[in-house]
Formats: sequence, C-alpha cells, structure tokens
Amino acid sequence: MTQHDVQLWDRMIQATDDYLAGHLDLATLIAMLEGSLTASEIEDRDIRERFYDLWGWLETAHAACLELAAPISDSDMVNAVKRMRNFLLQYRDRIART
Repeated sequence: MTQHDVQLWDRMIQATDDYLAGHLDLATLIAMLEGSLTASEIEDRDIRERFYDLWGWLETAHAACLELAAPISDSDMVNAVKRMRNFLLQYRDRIART
C-alpha cells in the first residue's frame, strides 16, 4: 500500500460526501470512484469485490435511470451512496495498514 493509495481512498470518501451534500452529480461520483480504484495498487481481493458490489449497484441504477427511464428514488440512491461511504470508511484503516 502506497501513500498514493491512501490519498485515492480519501478522495473517494470525500466524493461520497460531496455527492451527499449536493455538490457532485451521480455520473461524476460513479466515474471518480471507479477511476480511483483502478488507479490504486490495492490488491486485496475482498476489498475489490466488495467495492464493485456496491459500485455496480450505483452504476446499474444510474444506467437504468438514463436508458430505461426507470427512476430510482432519491432515498434509494442516497442510501446506496451511504453504504459505499461506510464501506470506504470501514476499510480505510485496513488499507492504510497494509
């Protein structure tokens, strides 16, 4: 784990905060989360799988809203972003120690 990875993880946490505060749109959040994980050197399979489980829901829900005109309720989306944020916070210390 490099200091760069820790900084990327912190950026992901900040991005979820920015989305929840209304300062970042969902498409930007989704792209930023995936880009940051891709740029990292985190090799822990459990962390990556859990991340993509949470990220995948966000990406799929967003795509459904855009392509199928199947709106996802704001509360469902907020709850999904909060789950991602909680995951990021939970694993942040684990990542920093490796």
